[in-house]
Amino acid sequence: MLRWRKTLKKASKEDIEKYKEELRKEKLTHKDKFAMYLSAFLTIFLPIAIGLILFALIILLIFGAI
Repeated sequence: MLRWRKTLKKASKEDIEKYKEELRKEKLTHKDKFAMYLSAFLTIFLPIAIGLILFALIILLIFGAI
């Protein structure tokens, strides 16, 4: 039987600690951190918020509240 989906392995505690240590060594500046937060906001939160607002407006139009 073919597997259509690959299963993800849970990271071990050693892998998590190694990842955290690499992040500490990276020494990110405030500009880098700001850029990461801004890009996450623009690519994740903003489209979801816009979609929910448009969905709510469509529902209001359908039921005649606007």
